[in-house]
Amino acid sequence: MKVVTAAMLAGASAQIMTFTTNELKDMVAPDYDLQQFQDIVDGNTEIAGDAVPSTFSHPTICDSSVHQTTGYIKAASGLKAPNYFFWLAESKSDPVNDPLIMWLSGGPGCSSQLALFAENGPCKVNADGNSTTLNPYSWNAKANVMWVDQPAGVGFTTGLGTHDEAGVASNMYTFLQGFYEKFPQYQNTPFYILVSHMLVTMSLPFLTRFGKTTRPVRESTFH
Repeated sequence: MKVVTAAMLAGASAQIMTFTTNELKDMVAPDYDLQQFQDIVDGNTEIAGDAVPSTFSHPTICDSSVHQTTGYIKAASGLKAPNYFFWLAESKSDPVNDPLIMWLSGGPGCSSQLALFAENGPCKVNADGNSTTLNPYSWNAKANVMWVDQPAGVGFTTGLGTHDEAGVASNMYTFLQGFYEKFPQYQNTPFYILVSHMLVTMSLPFLTRFGKTTRPVRESTFH
């Protein structure tokens, strides 16, 4: 069996090259398990780099006076399912009664942690790259705010995801089910989804789909 592939050479156009299956195998490191690779493709084993912590962390890098939580929550089921990464900062005013905001940076493909550390989060990274400064205009001054990396493969979020509105909405629905299960104190808190950049262009159809499932997220989880 022969495989045809294209390679871009420096200063030239794409070149067509033909390899036999055995030649391709010889290009792979001798200790690489081809069957393991096939199992990953077929969904029969976990992707090694996608192993995520099963517990949450409570960083103090931004503002040690505010309770913060970071971690992963599954956004779908199955071996290839994405694990959405989030960073939650409680309100500095009244975390029990203040609303919950979910921030999604756009692109799509931009990590929401960019906004956390450079736009509307509790702190901003200093020029030295080793320290932070409190952000006096942080949104968590009057709200509980979580920054979520989505869809799959964006930022710290892992797994294989989907590339259409229905799939993205379904993944977010599953993520929020898991979130409310882990953080039931927000069940009756007003909830807002805010987006930025190019994600605005797809936010209306996304929220239209997701809006139909927002109420069942809480009902199916707690009632």
